[in-house]
Amino acid sequence: MSDRRNAVAQAFAVMGLKVRDAATVLSTLESQHQCKVSDEGGFLSIEQNGQQVNIPTILQAYLKQHPADFVGHVGEVRYKSDVPDDKAKVALIREKGIDWWAALPATKDSPTAKDVVKPVIASTQMKRSEWLQLTPKEKTAAIASWEDKAIAIVQEINARR
Repeated sequence: MSDRRNAVAQAFAVMGLKVRDAATVLSTLESQHQCKVSDEGGFLSIEQNGQQVNIPTILQAYLKQHPADFVGHVGEVRYKSDVPDDKAKVALIREKGIDWWAALPATKDSPTAKDVVKPVIASTQMKRSEWLQLTPKEKTAAIASWEDKAIAIVQEINARR
């Protein structure tokens, strides 16, 4: 049984990224980038304009063009302190609404911040589902702390259920 959405989500997960909605990513790849995505035989393959493409290259290009499609993307506003400029605050409030702004915690140390993002302690024993919930910044910090064993640890985590 084919599950192209899952195959695309897994490919990004291997790169340390978590997509917000795999169906949206798949649709955008097909409509805006003229890609044909397949997971025949359990392996992801992508053709663009009839030619087989390098999967990491096309996924990296997608990330650069559509960063908002990923959890923890650069520029994501989680706290009021993420928007120091008054003009940007006004624009954001106009776009999202005053209720949205009022619900944002002031900083990561605010009492309501735990509702935005749970505190994360990256462990070599975490499950794959826990790893996928980490932001790119959290994954980078974990990988840096694991030093030369990082690749093996990440592969081990991704193999867990």
